[in-house]
Amino acid sequence: MLQMRPGFRENIRNGCTIATTGAGPVITNTQGVFNSSCLTNNDTAGYLVLSPANTFAFGLSNFTIEYRYNPLVTSNQTLFGVRSGLGVPEGPYISISAITGGGLQLFVNSTPVIYITNVFTVGVWTSVALVRYSSQTKFYIDGVAIGTIYTDTNNYGSIRPVIGTNDDNNGGLLLNGYFDEFRVSNIARYTGNYTPATQPFIDDLNTICLLHFDGSNGSQTFVDDNS
Repeated sequence: MLQMRPGFRENIRNGCTIATTGAGPVITNTQGVFNSSCLTNNDTAGYLVLSPANTFAFGLSNFTIEYRYNPLVTSNQTLFGVRSGLGVPEGPYISISAITGGGLQLFVNSTPVIYITNVFTVGVWTSVALVRYSSQTKFYIDGVAIGTIYTDTNNYGSIRPVIGTNDDNNGGLLLNGYFDEFRVSNIARYTGNYTPATQPFIDDLNTICLLHFDGSNGSQTFVDDNS
């Protein structure tokens, strides 16, 4: 059974647990990609932790991590990471961070392996997909492959993912914007340029986690729509 630290709130639906720490991350009904609902934080203490960790153990396999993001500011912040549990390194991990000036960066362990400039604009929703296919990992921005290709032979183990922070221990580089339509898949959804979805994702057999961030304004109840 998952042991939660003090201050965490646990919400369970289907196979994925979303734990919330701090008052910052909430659902807002003023923004959204396909409706007026999404996750938001304005650099206030708090982030989301997803589990069980072994659900996100990609190993050597293909994977896709995708979401939509609309920044409040274009400063350093972490969007998503498969990071260390409670600050303890447990093998290779990845971190997707927005960089000052609207850039985007992928870290593997503590090393930046992909850096892209001019990705995000305040007030604009951007589609981001990180895809590993045949030991090559790259970003698709609004459906177009951009940036360098990272030769990715890492064996990613069972490390608990977090949304909106760079470390599941001290909670740094917090989300400062709007975040929506988050999906993690155990396949490479895209192997070439594509048209981003024009309606909410629908669960399928290759979906590991699916968060639409629907709910009442100010709520900290987050559910996995993967069934």
